[in-house]
Amino acid sequence: VLDVARGAGVPVLEDACQAMGATYRGRAAGTLGDLGAFSLQLEKNITAGEGGVVVTSDPELAVRAARYTDQGGQFVTARGARGDGAPFVGENLRMNEVSGAIAGVQLGRLPGIVARMRAAKEQLLTLVGDHPDRVLRSCPDPAGDGGSNAIWYLPSADHAQRFVAALLAEGIPSATLYGGQPVYANAALAQQLAVTPSRSPWARHPVPVTYRPGMCPRAEDLAARAAAVAIGPGYSHADVQDVAAAVAKVTAAVLG
Repeated sequence: VLDVARGAGVPVLEDACQAMGATYRGRAAGTLGDLGAFSLQLEKNITAGEGGVVVTSDPELAVRAARYTDQGGQFVTARGARGDGAPFVGENLRMNEVSGAIAGVQLGRLPGIVARMRAAKEQLLTLVGDHPDRVLRSCPDPAGDGGSNAIWYLPSADHAQRFVAALLAEGIPSATLYGGQPVYANAALAQQLAVTPSRSPWARHPVPVTYRPGMCPRAEDLAARAAAVAIGPGYSHADVQDVAAAVAKVTAAVLG
């Protein structure tokens, strides 16, 4: 993606919303592209209640990102100074100061949080062991894994749904990823439902765009068969043992 985009002179916005603290070959997730986006929503590695963070080393992109979150940048400083660059209509997504203060403290805790989740995940996988019909999702750089969940691929979508339902019945946080479907299966995208249709990305695109089942068959297959188990930074050794026991019990019941 980076090679193609940079060859065409197109900046890459990296979605690292669920990967704060993860690394790839020594580089932090979110710093591989030209901009990186992180989420501070309650299900992420650290949270400030809501909001997020955008990082970039490009001053022009930094200003443009800031302007987008603040009505397009009618003013781009607290003193009302007007910024350079062509005007555009943005959003009203300013993060409040209290969330920002909480996020600042949370960032200092991030390395320890990620380290604890990695250790808990490693312990869980050791306790659970392998099963021929429960395939662990591969990680391109295990040393940089964020550690916030363990994801297995089951033989079928039905197996995955039964696996998750059984874990939930055991009191273990578990879910199929995005309901077992790719993002483009969401009705809002599939039907291109916009608040203002005439200003939607699809209305402005030079050629018609459609989303349909079968566009990404491998991704669709994997999404349907994926079962995730959440791992928290506060898990004790006993907590991990409980999760492992539940996974083993459910594996035996669902997969034999």
